Amino acid sequence: MSKVIGVVVAAALVLAGCGGSSSSSPGTIYVRVAHLSPNAPAVDFCVKNGTGSFTGPVLKGLGITTGLPYSSVTEYLSLTAGTYAARLVAPDAADCTTSLAGLPDYDLPALGDGTYATVAAVGLVGGTPAFTVKPFIDEHASAAGKAALRFIHASPGTPAVDVGLESGATFTPVFSAVTYPSITTGGGVDANGFIETAPLTGVTVAARVTGTTTDALVVPGVSLPASASATVFAIGIIGSSSSPLAALVCVDNAPAVGGLTPCTVHNDIYVRVAHLSPNAPAVDFCLKNGTGSFAGPVLKDLGITAGLPYSKVTEYLPIIPGTYTARLVAPDAADCTTSLAGLPDYSLPSLSGGTYATVAAVGLVGGTPAFTVKPFVDEHVTAAGKAALRFIHASPGTPAVDVGLESGATFTPVFSAVAYPSITIGGGVDSNGYVETAPLTGVTVAARATGTTTDALVVPGVSLPASASATVFAIGIIGSTPTPLKALVCVDNAPPTAGLSECAIEPATAMLP
Repeated sequence: MSKVIGVVVAAALVLAGCGGSSSSSPGTIYVRVAHLSPNAPAVDFCVKNGTGSFTGPVLKGLGITTGLPYSSVTEYLSLTAGTYAARLVAPDAADCTTSLAGLPDYDLPALGDGTYATVAAVGLVGGTPAFTVKPFIDEHASAAGKAALRFIHASPGTPAVDVGLESGATFTPVFSAVTYPSITTGGGVDANGFIETAPLTGVTVAARVTGTTTDALVVPGVSLPASASATVFAIGIIGSSSSPLAALVCVDNAPAVGGLTPCTVHNDIYVRVAHLSPNAPAVDFCLKNGTGSFAGPVLKDLGITAGLPYSKVTEYLPIIPGTYTARLVAPDAADCTTSLAGLPDYSLPSLSGGTYATVAAVGLVGGTPAFTVKPFVDEHVTAAGKAALRFIHASPGTPAVDVGLESGATFTPVFSAVAYPSITIGGGVDSNGYVETAPLTGVTVAARATGTTTDALVVPGVSLPASASATVFAIGIIGSTPTPLKALVCVDNAPPTAGLSECAIEPATAMLP
């Protein structure tokens, strides 16, 4: 809640955009400011009507002394219609003399008497797309027995999206090809971006990149009673840990609370399942959040009726934050009642919103080491011009290994003493097991039992472009014919295909002494 510079800017713009009546009867406009700039601090703002002097700071005058932070939206402010300019200032500014961070003043468009508007601060301060203020006309009335819903794309760096209602594997588009930073119109959507709908109760709103079938953002449990008007903003940055992609849902015509519009941030976590147990059959799974009921089977609901086989990894599935329990079930299970082969339920760690994670099924069903589920936190963002690489030891019965780059007789260790079933950290490897590296082109990755000089696993021709994040899993069993020791290489932040992550089993030698 500390990133409100953009909000202040937006507020100022909103105020400026409120002007517009004649001098004899200027009328009133209603403007609110939305802080949707992920890297902007909290701000206050001042406004100037025509050639007058700046007045404010506005929020400070309303008793909001800490400014407007990121992901917050002010209540509607009643303004005399006119031609406004806005100036962003620090939340603790004594007056309007000095703008925040040297930002320019913003001239706002004129709005007619009685108009409601949102001035949104969007983009990135000092980044691309650049910070700016974007005004939107709001609607506070709907037809009798109806509700109104709008989607505004305010997520910098996210491509155009289709937004609709989702039920199981069925996606019904409502807003098509919405680009940043705007709304869409036409096809039942009015000039202000709203669609009239019957009241909604517990529906799921989803957004997916236009032309794809993979959800990028999911907002479950949306309810909208008759006469309500609501806006769903896509905010944040895909892959960011501090300001992840999220949905900000605001009921536009609800009473204000503490000087703010009532809004809720829906910030998903993204989980994929990796089947790395050599002797386990294809599986489906169900999930339970807290003390609720199991939902699923998840893959069956997504149209994957054959389940997840060994050596495959699902795409990332967006779920609301919480503390989950997983139950494995047969691919053809009618419901979540009976676990597969009597396996126990597995408790998963609580993950914060915006986190990406892999839940890996490892070990041997009925054997040693025993079958279990192991979670790993993934990374989807790398430093500019860099790539990220991780090694996860998931080969039951294989001793700890050193993993590195090989060139001729030279072996350069990168991951040291990686034991089953885990990662290693330290020595340049971060807490999630990744090492930052320059892009790789055609290198050879090799693993050898710790303390030896004999390769147990060799993966030639590994290439990893800038911005890519990849995980190499050691899977299989040494000496096994049907499931030999191999490397499963997954590009963690690549687009999925047919519900699966981009992974490949590499043709590797696999013999330990």
